[in-house]
Amino acid sequence: MVRAEPGRPRLIDRIRRALQPEDLLLAAVLVVLPLLGGDAAEPAPSFFDDRVDVFGGLVAILAAVGAIVCMATRAPGESPLDPARSPVSGARGPVDLDGRMALIGPYIGGVALVGGQGFEKLGIRGGDWLAGPAFIVCIGAVVLADRLPVVRSELRRMLVTPFVLVAGGIFEGFVGDITRGLDLAAVLGELTSGVPVAGVAGDVPTLGLALFVYGMVLAGTAVFYTMLIYAPRELAATEPERGRWLIRFGLFALVLIVGLLLRPSAA
Repeated sequence: MVRAEPGRPRLIDRIRRALQPEDLLLAAVLVVLPLLGGDAAEPAPSFFDDRVDVFGGLVAILAAVGAIVCMATRAPGESPLDPARSPVSGARGPVDLDGRMALIGPYIGGVALVGGQGFEKLGIRGGDWLAGPAFIVCIGAVVLADRLPVVRSELRRMLVTPFVLVAGGIFEGFVGDITRGLDLAAVLGELTSGVPVAGVAGDVPTLGLALFVYGMVLAGTAVFYTMLIYAPRELAATEPERGRWLIRFGLFALVLIVGLLLRPSAA
């Protein structure tokens, strides 16, 4: 007897195992923010404009501090950060965590970006002040190794979740700024029916220009995700199945596209 579509339940099960509450919360942020973003002529405040937003700034700074605190701890049974160890899976136990060393740079850059944007929203210019503490904590995590305080993996994930959500909001605002005036639905319409694309700030761009802008956004999405989503979450709770991150990134990219479709155009 031939089994009916054995791959489909397996795929659904893999997706369900890969997605965590943080992924769903992040997806919700990427969908809700475009709906709250005002219209194209008068957009709502974002992390990349000059308007002061004390609440948003404090939230971003506290989120960055939470990510730093997470790095100052370790999960039960977690091997220490050790740059001398081989990154071969299974070298010490079921999962070798040395791949985390490559994530320290993106992690520090992410903390500097989120914390810096937080200080900017408080009206403090050049506020990359959290990059130094993040770097010191990372050095301490290597030097102190297994002498770090032990904290449950669930709590470590909770510490970095606000950082991930704020980072998602920052990136959504950045994408909204660089695509303002473009209508993704119109671009897709021209690809399928030849209907001309709507203008950007009163001009009429070619389809090639519109595709170039969206192509740059999608290319930058992978870099952003590595620095601000993957690095802090992987350092907080190492994922034994690397393939799950592809599923999580796929959901992130898909919801980002949905957000672009929901964002009002200047037409």
